[in-house]
Amino acid sequence: GVGPAALSLVVDEALADPAVPYIIAATMIENRASLRALSKADFVVDREFDDPMCGRCVLLARHRS
Repeated sequence: GVGPAALSLVVDEALADPAVPYIIAATMIENRASLRALSKADFVVDREFDDPMCGRCVLLARHRS
Protein backbone atom coordinates (compact mmCIF):
# COMPACT_ATOMS: atom_id res chain seq x y z
CA GLY A 1 0.00 0.00 0.00
CA VAL A 2 0.90 3.64 -0.05
CA GLY A 3 0.97 3.96 3.75
CA PRO A 4 4.59 2.89 4.32
CA ALA A 5 5.78 4.92 1.33
CA ALA A 6 3.96 8.03 2.55
CA LEU A 7 5.36 7.54 6.07
CA SER A 8 8.87 7.16 4.72
CA LEU A 9 8.61 10.35 2.65
CA VAL A 10 7.47 12.40 5.63
CA VAL A 11 9.99 10.84 8.02
CA ASP A 12 12.89 11.18 5.56
CA GLU A 13 12.06 14.87 5.16
CA ALA A 14 11.90 15.39 8.94
CA LEU A 15 15.12 13.47 9.60
CA ALA A 16 16.93 15.57 6.98
CA ASP A 17 16.83 18.35 9.59
CA PRO A 18 19.88 17.93 11.87
CA ALA A 19 17.81 19.17 14.81
CA VAL A 20 15.55 16.08 14.54
CA PRO A 21 17.36 12.98 15.90
CA TYR A 22 14.39 10.61 15.66
CA ILE A 23 10.65 10.31 14.99
CA ILE A 24 8.23 8.49 17.27
CA ALA A 25 4.80 7.03 16.59
CA ALA A 26 2.26 5.24 18.73
CA THR A 27 -0.62 2.96 17.86
CA MET A 28 -2.96 0.60 19.63
CA ILE A 29 -1.45 -2.86 19.88
CA GLU A 30 -4.38 -4.48 18.06
CA ASN A 31 -4.00 -2.12 15.07
CA ARG A 32 -2.00 -4.60 13.00
CA ALA A 33 -2.26 -2.53 9.80
CA SER A 34 -0.60 0.50 11.42
CA LEU A 35 2.07 -1.67 13.05
CA ARG A 36 2.83 -3.28 9.69
CA ALA A 37 2.99 0.09 7.87
CA LEU A 38 5.28 1.57 10.54
CA SER A 39 7.51 -1.49 10.44
CA LYS A 40 7.78 -1.28 6.64
CA ALA A 41 8.75 2.40 7.08
CA ASP A 42 11.70 1.26 9.27
CA PHE A 43 10.16 2.08 12.64
CA VAL A 44 11.14 -0.27 15.48
CA VAL A 45 9.21 -1.07 18.63
CA ASP A 46 10.54 0.81 21.64
CA ARG A 47 8.02 -0.27 24.26
CA GLU A 48 4.41 -1.10 25.06
CA PHE A 49 2.36 1.07 27.39
CA ASP A 50 -1.17 1.44 28.75
CA ASP A 51 -3.06 4.50 27.55
CA PRO A 52 -6.09 5.46 29.68
CA MET A 53 -8.21 6.23 26.59
CA CYS A 54 -6.95 3.69 24.04
CA GLY A 55 -5.80 0.75 26.13
CA ARG A 56 -2.63 -1.18 25.34
CA CYS A 57 -0.42 0.68 22.85
CA VAL A 58 2.97 0.38 21.20
CA LEU A 59 5.55 3.16 20.94
CA LEU A 60 7.79 2.93 17.88
CA ALA A 61 10.77 5.02 16.81
CA ARG A 62 12.84 5.63 13.71
CA HIS A 63 16.28 7.10 14.25
CA ARG A 64 18.46 8.93 11.79
CA SER A 65 20.56 6.39 9.92
